[in-house]
Amino acid sequence: MAFSFQWVDVPDEVRDAHDDAYHAALAATPGFDQRDADLAAHGINPFDPLADDPATAHPDALAVAADRRAAWDAYLRTGGAYFQLNNTATQLAYDRLRQAGALAPTPPPAMPYPADYGTSSEEWDAYQDAVETREPFTPSSQLRAFLRDYRAAAADPCGASVIAGHKLEGLHEWVITPAELRAGLRRAPEVARDGLGEPVAWWVPWLEFLRRSAAHGGTVVR
Repeated sequence: MAFSFQWVDVPDEVRDAHDDAYHAALAATPGFDQRDADLAAHGINPFDPLADDPATAHPDALAVAADRRAAWDAYLRTGGAYFQLNNTATQLAYDRLRQAGALAPTPPPAMPYPADYGTSSEEWDAYQDAVETREPFTPSSQLRAFLRDYRAAAADPCGASVIAGHKLEGLHEWVITPAELRAGLRRAPEVARDGLGEPVAWWVPWLEFLRRSAAHGGTVVR
């Protein structure tokens, strides 16, 4: 499981590059799998970044894992507009931001539902698909009313003057607003450490992503 982050306003050329990077990573995956299979045929275990220790892994296995990761990072972080953290990393981010006063624990707001507005989940899904593929779509007046209130709720900081904590807790798609980002990131530590006291490698790139998000409408969190 992972949390995906992206700018609210992603330029079309970055979206195009993001799509291209996805297809490139997908096309390269069979080659990475074959390299792992070739190593296994010679008695070398492929490297699993979630389970294996790099210090004891074979260099050739590490090389395959690094190339695979680079291909997917090119997709996940295209143009600086996208970022992804797994659940453990997101919890660590929550904790470090909260400890620094950059994030405040908040209860999530009540979210509206399409049926409350006389529209349907199917129309909402069709609208979201059209937005994703940049196809024309004319929403009904009921869907427009729902979207207005849904977006307001998704961006609601619920009284927080810094980053609202519920937006890093899942459940729904949230928007961290530019105001939250600017206020919160002023307090964020420039270095974060994990439970073993080691610096977190993704911390600085993630903070830079968030800072840039403030100039692009905020951060969507899924």
